[in-house]
Amino acid sequence: MRKLLVMITFIGICFVAKATTDGYKITGKASGTKKATAYLITFSNYVADTIGRAEVTDGVFEFKGKVHEILPALLFLSNQSMGGVPVYLENEDYQIEIDPDYIYFSAIKGGGEAQRLSNEYRDIEIKGREQTEKYRDEFVSLKPGDARFQELSLKFDSINQKIRSDRETFMKKHADSYLALDFLAAGAQKKELEELKDEYSKFSPELQKSFAGRNISDWIAKQEKAGIGKKAPDFTVFDPKGEKFNFYSVKAKVKLIDFWASWCSPCRAMVPELKEIYKEFHDKGLEIVSISMDKKRDYWLKALEEEAMPWVHGCDFKGNETMDIPLMKAYAFWGVPYMVLVDEHNRIISRASGANQLPEIRSALLDILGK
Repeated sequence: MRKLLVMITFIGICFVAKATTDGYKITGKASGTKKATAYLITFSNYVADTIGRAEVTDGVFEFKGKVHEILPALLFLSNQSMGGVPVYLENEDYQIEIDPDYIYFSAIKGGGEAQRLSNEYRDIEIKGREQTEKYRDEFVSLKPGDARFQELSLKFDSINQKIRSDRETFMKKHADSYLALDFLAAGAQKKELEELKDEYSKFSPELQKSFAGRNISDWIAKQEKAGIGKKAPDFTVFDPKGEKFNFYSVKAKVKLIDFWASWCSPCRAMVPELKEIYKEFHDKGLEIVSISMDKKRDYWLKALEEEAMPWVHGCDFKGNETMDIPLMKAYAFWGVPYMVLVDEHNRIISRASGANQLPEIRSALLDILGK
């Protein structure tokens, strides 16, 4: 397998299918596409792996392969930039007619039970979209103050609420399905450990041993090593002068590990607010240790100069391309920004990921250090 992180999608494709026992087969026609590259991508431990690629020539391409278990994948085309078609690969043939406006809504035939349920789940939103499309042109022509604008806004809200309700009902009905397990795997990083373990335990032993089940199990194992109440793993990095130091050598009543990178726009957008938190709590015992996931020293140092962050900085120059990166593996995270709050004994107090995490961190600091 070749690793490839992509943000691509594709248009009008109609795949013709016949049953096969030797493996899976996807043949198709990409309407209006004379030349492009199609990709089949899966996610192992939340890192994208390309499991197949096929050149689209005069609108025609084909995938062939063999799987030993159900393998969730996304099908993309290189001349598009958003979304992907969810395909639950089994040793079957697939017929897919791609929606030219939104690839996720493409009609798929073939495959097994997991694919059938996936199709039904997507149909819930497709039907909702069909309702809103009736009014789209009229809605965009209206002004916010118009009575009709308010009327349609309420209608759209009602449709969206119905979609959410129907999806929830569908998942409850199929709670022990591969689809439900795969959805849990996709959102595992955002769940609290105990909540994730509880939901995972409700699936059958057979499903827990599947590809999606193993992804969740691996994530749980990583979280248990670096979860709330656990001792934060020590690590050694280089400071801006090129000298090594280890995390445990930084002494403070509370330490905030800020995993970031020079190329991470959300990380850098948070710096002003992070400076305010440092100013508010530093004299009360807070120290921030910003650890960059950069691979190039010059980029890191340039960002440090531009941001002028008055706290401890370090980098091991190993990047963040895979979950095998030592820091990411030790702290069980898959992207930046990511923050870990630890006490003076290096026990983990709180963790937060994403661009809107600082209010959560500040709240935890208020509980520990006071106003």
